[in-house]
Amino acid sequence: MRAEQPRMAAAAIPRPSAGVQAPGTVTSLPIEKGYWAVDISWAQAIREADPNGLPDDIPFTYLDEKIDYLGELAVKRYETLGGHRYRLHGRASYGNGDPIEVPSRTDIIVNSRTSFTATSNDSMGSSTTRYTHCPTSQIPRAIREIFEG
Repeated sequence: MRAEQPRMAAAAIPRPSAGVQAPGTVTSLPIEKGYWAVDISWAQAIREADPNGLPDDIPFTYLDEKIDYLGELAVKRYETLGGHRYRLHGRASYGNGDPIEVPSRTDIIVNSRTSFTATSNDSMGSSTTRYTHCPTSQIPRAIREIFEG
């Protein structure tokens, strides 16, 4: 029986399964690039978006390789926490005029390539936000122009 114990102990070590990353730094997130509705469905966000309003009033954010932010968070580094959880490290900006910048982190749970939930924590407090991917073809041109500059 003792001769079998070392093999049994080695067999009990969990191995990462396909598609699940072990903790560490990653260069991108397993989500679609493009437009994301914030705390509502993409169809509802399109109905509520006012291209003549202030950018802060538009219920979308845009994520891609060039624009690396999530709301007010300027992302500097992505970290996988294992499973479908990730931590985004960066700086958050608050306020109008001269913004206040503070170190920040956001933890996200990726539900699918088109859905994730984010929890932000910084010196200004914490919040939880749900994001739903919006097909670019469904975004009105006037809204796209706000993000594309």
